Amino acid sequence: MRKRTIYIINKIQRNYIIAAVGLTTLAGGLTNWYFWHMMRNAYFFTKNPVKLLQNFYGIFLSGYLIILIILVYFLIVISNRTFGPLYRIEQDLKKFLDGDKNKRVKLRSKDSFKELADNINKALDLASKK
Repeated sequence: MRKRTIYIINKIQRNYIIAAVGLTTLAGGLTNWYFWHMMRNAYFFTKNPVKLLQNFYGIFLSGYLIILIILVYFLIVISNRTFGPLYRIEQDLKKFLDGDKNKRVKLRSKDSFKELADNINKALDLASKK
């Protein structure tokens, strides 16, 4: 089976990733706002408040970017394991309906919906015998 090189295959998967990244960004922004107010209060109690704020933002933003990159990677992997099989099932059913009566749904070993694919293949076997 040929490996797919398209990582985001449909609108549902794209919307899922955008929503998760958006919520993460919102959470990061709220955390940033909260810490900004905490640091602003700590400003009066330090000898070098500018350095304190620079260190805080450098650490916070670099950590946030690393977490965001890791999150996007895992979202793509997890969503491909979920939405990839649905896309594959849809494409294989279209080929069957277009006249390829030997077409069956084949999924990767780690994909979701294996039981669904097996039941669809049984239905396709029954339909092709008639």
